[in-house]
Amino acid sequence: MVRVALLGDSYSAGNGIRAGGYTFPGGYKGHGEYGSYQSDRNYASVLTKTLNSQVQGSTYQLTMLAHSGALLHNDPDDTNDKTVPEIGTQVGRMDPRTGLVLVTAGGNDLKFSTVVKTCIVLAYLSSGRCRQILDGDGSTKYPSLDDRLAGVRASTQALLARIQSRVTNPEQARVVLVGYPYLADADLHVFADYGVGPQLRAAQDRFTAMQKDLVASWNAGHTLQVVFVDTSTVFLSHETSSVLGNRNPKRWINEVLETAGDDYGLPGATTTSMASLDMNNWYHPKIIGHRQMAVRIYSSGAVKRSRAVIPGVDWSGLASVPEPPRVAADVMGSNIVKAGQQLSLDASSSFALEGRVTRYEWDLDGDGSYETSGSAPTVSVTYPSVRDVDVGLRVTTSTGLSATTVWGVSVTRDGDEVPDGQDNCPADPNPGQDDFDGDGIGDVCGPDPGWTLRGQDATTSEGSASGKAGGDDASRR
Repeated sequence: MVRVALLGDSYSAGNGIRAGGYTFPGGYKGHGEYGSYQSDRNYASVLTKTLNSQVQGSTYQLTMLAHSGALLHNDPDDTNDKTVPEIGTQVGRMDPRTGLVLVTAGGNDLKFSTVVKTCIVLAYLSSGRCRQILDGDGSTKYPSLDDRLAGVRASTQALLARIQSRVTNPEQARVVLVGYPYLADADLHVFADYGVGPQLRAAQDRFTAMQKDLVASWNAGHTLQVVFVDTSTVFLSHETSSVLGNRNPKRWINEVLETAGDDYGLPGATTTSMASLDMNNWYHPKIIGHRQMAVRIYSSGAVKRSRAVIPGVDWSGLASVPEPPRVAADVMGSNIVKAGQQLSLDASSSFALEGRVTRYEWDLDGDGSYETSGSAPTVSVTYPSVRDVDVGLRVTTSTGLSATTVWGVSVTRDGDEVPDGQDNCPADPNPGQDDFDGDGIGDVCGPDPGWTLRGQDATTSEGSASGKAGGDDASRR
């Protein structure tokens, strides 16, 4: 099994794929009606489902962690940046056994979304305001593009270092840094005295060049190898129109008031879209855009370079880029559960290009036989003892097609993956192994963790919180 993690911002999560009802509505307060905007039709989902249908002897299991609005580095002086945790925090939720990481990062730090809103969507504003945001004025609030690119480079390096520290086997794991598509035609001129299209295109080209150089520099000195996939050229002639109000019929990027566009794979077909008043969908890749991004990643060889994590797989037959599968089985849920605790799994992200999925069969004990079946996509199971089990899923469509997948589950004593011999709280889940006072007993299970909450009278191992040097500053807040 190859575990795949999707990190990043809205261009990974899937903004612009749906009109509503995103598959994973969880998110952070204050950021969008649908929170994370994760979709089961983003480029990572298309890629992993295609790989599962093409690569014999291996299963790709995708975990989506990307979140709309996420930055590499939140600006403490910008309250708008505080609603979504940084992309680096997504790494901490990633399975250490991950073999392939897909990520988009840096677009929000460069304020491209603000540029689109100010310079294109709200085109009635002055060109001076647009110029200030896109080019910068050297101030703290609007630093120059050079300064922003330098900051994004440093933050991206820090993100890669964090990923390298997180994965169990960095020699075999791979990171695919996915570039951003062109957002607008190079000929777009909104203001008479300032060319938005040329300036935005030039800024994106500099960003892409920086990412390429960063990856080359990183790979020369680190164990974890990174592949950069440039998707900008894929969208040439498929950007938004250079003439406001005159939509490009072949566009793969949503324009104003639309979402979820596709050409349904028909040769020469124009792109159809759905109406959307949600600005978070605008100027993001459509369904066809994400599909083309997946094809670009696949055909670039980026995934093939991860073959070290798939022993025995023959890549010789993957010279051509396959179409997405007609039916695919997919599972959502946790990979870790405490013995005796109920585990819920959801297969509603399985899909069919023709007809619909009508039957879900589960092999919950991993013996190769599907003992549970029905028309509902969800199932629950309780494992009484510690074990590893490969849960099998088989889906069947109304047209008679079927597909299978495997979902690896680790049943542990306490619900985390730390071995009992190394676990400072073997009976309680604490994957971070926090031990504030360093006594070898984790904070979640220790009778005296060594810290107090403000207002409590409990003493620490060194006396009361108020008795420590610094008074309240010595207590954890």
